[in-house]
Amino acid sequence: MLLRGIFLSKSLLKVQLKDPIPDQDKSCVVYKFNCSCEKSYIGQTSRHLKTRIKEHLPACVLKFIEQEPVIKTIATKNAAKRSSVAEHLINNRDCARKYDITRFKIIHHCNSVFDLVKLEAISIFLVKPELCKQNELDYKKSLFS
Repeated sequence: MLLRGIFLSKSLLKVQLKDPIPDQDKSCVVYKFNCSCEKSYIGQTSRHLKTRIKEHLPACVLKFIEQEPVIKTIATKNAAKRSSVAEHLINNRDCARKYDITRFKIIHHCNSVFDLVKLEAISIFLVKPELCKQNELDYKKSLFS
């Protein structure tokens, strides 16, 4: 009996130690919101992305988006003051109708909060998103501090 060696170009077993983390459950990220009207927002969070999205669009704003008669409650007005994404959707009915959570995309993954602040500032500087209120941010100070 003669033994022969067989050489394969790809491995027979696919080793995957961990399941991939869904984007909504990732933390320490810089994200971008792209509205249907082509306006955008860039932000960062050290927490889960889904937690930050809920801060942008709390239940009162989502309820406002879903209802046909436009009734702005006090909670809705307060949410609009805290988030430019919420403010934009509340003030633009057509954009609100086309809202989808998948409009939030991760654009950078970071290893530290220090990197988050820098990458957010760089991204805002390069993209110049219309919905960001941080457009007046002193980028040089943020980048080199």
